[in-house]
Amino acid sequence: MKRIVFYILTSILIGFASVALINSLYRRKMDLVSLFSEISPRVVVVAFSIFAAVYLVEAFRLMLVLRAEGYRISLKDSIYNNVVGYLFSFLTPSATGGQPFQIYHMSKLGVDSGYATSVMASRFLEIAFGNTLVSILTLKVIKEWIKGYIVFAGILVNVSIALLTLLATTKPQIMLPLIRLTAKLARKPDLVDGFKKWGESLRSSIKKMWSSHILYMMVDIAGWFVVTALFFAPLYYIYGSLIGWNADFLKFFGVCVTVSTLAYFIPTPGSSGGFEAVYTSALSQVFGGGAKAVSVVFAWRLSTYYLQIFLGLVVAALWGRWTDVRRGSGG
Repeated sequence: MKRIVFYILTSILIGFASVALINSLYRRKMDLVSLFSEISPRVVVVAFSIFAAVYLVEAFRLMLVLRAEGYRISLKDSIYNNVVGYLFSFLTPSATGGQPFQIYHMSKLGVDSGYATSVMASRFLEIAFGNTLVSILTLKVIKEWIKGYIVFAGILVNVSIALLTLLATTKPQIMLPLIRLTAKLARKPDLVDGFKKWGESLRSSIKKMWSSHILYMMVDIAGWFVVTALFFAPLYYIYGSLIGWNADFLKFFGVCVTVSTLAYFIPTPGSSGGFEAVYTSALSQVFGGGAKAVSVVFAWRLSTYYLQIFLGLVVAALWGRWTDVRRGSGG
């Protein structure tokens, strides 16, 4: 609990400090009160609700891929898995803690840990290749809005991550030199053999998922596009609400996806500060100035990050107790 509180305070401090610094660069003032005054509570509530729909779509995606292997979990357990999974992503450096929690929680529900890991690894592959595909297909149109290094940097990072992820999940042996070094430094010689067994199990599980359950995986990929669209839909809605700007959502979607991976490189809780900086920089080119971009991105992060942390804490506290009681009673 102390660590969670620390990460929450750290993410808020870094995020707000980043917004204040960005505000000073684009607006020549560090005043955050004026930013809050520009944001309508109704806009925040609607944007918050749009993003919250992500949890429901993610819940059905998870239930689907688990059912492909014969596992059945309740909708409530699946929602809990995803809401708290996002919470851990929001609170860990570079948003890396969500998937490990989801694997742990699935194993507690009776799902084989190897299969749970392959589900999350496949999701990571979908994200990596999905981002790359969207970036390449929309490159021509987004170059009309954004010029310079940020587009090409985003595409380069997406392609690199996609290839590395593919190699790591299909040929995990390429990671053995790093594992051997880690085992030597940690003085845990069994780590190498454990990794080999895990890697083989992971590869066979992923192979089975994409051969025996191909139809389920195709639906899961479609679910990824829906989730990603819902992730950026609040930002698009806030644009229209705050500044009355209308644009092609597909072109806008391409911009957001292309630069999204760059934000995660910031090693802060939930990449706090990274999203504010990257999206303000990118969208200031869209608007031809950063003053409007600052307020829009701040409202977006307030709706889809800071308030979502609060929602995740509530769900973790209330539903976590419910699932513990239900499992303890054999239900």
